[in-house]
Amino acid sequence: MTIEERLTQLERKNRRLTLALVVAGLATSLAVAVGMAAPGAVSEEVKAHQFNLVDENGKTRASLGMFKGGPSLTLFDENGNRRAALAVDPLAVDKGNSSFSLFDEKGKPRVELGIVESGGGGIDVYNTFDKNVVSIQAGKANCGAVYVNKLDGSLGHALRGDR
Repeated sequence: MTIEERLTQLERKNRRLTLALVVAGLATSLAVAVGMAAPGAVSEEVKAHQFNLVDENGKTRASLGMFKGGPSLTLFDENGNRRAALAVDPLAVDKGNSSFSLFDEKGKPRVELGIVESGGGGIDVYNTFDKNVVSIQAGKANCGAVYVNKLDGSLGHALRGDR
């Protein structure tokens, strides 16, 4: 076989391989495009330990995930500070208690709504010194209670329902 014949054979082979590659690339692109364009296509299930929602600048603005072994949804402001959180805490005194917390612009808790140790509901309000100044609870005897605390968080006044 001469060099010219070998060169002709190689050129034919090269053309066939190039054509096959182009066809395979087009087929793959078409399959991806059809899959992406399928209207109403919904996955049955998506599993992950955490999902983060980011804004146009790539900053996390919401996070859904597991925290201390329980599910948690946390919302963040544009500066990355926690502003709200909804969680089920398996480490709480009464396992599986749920809570909703609101945070100030520095990420400090200011209002918490949740299940108290007795099993009733409660609302706690904090001042800028991180001290609990107001607490409303359904107590151990299923009676209502309101606690208004001093600036330092110590008890100021208490109003409790009959037992």
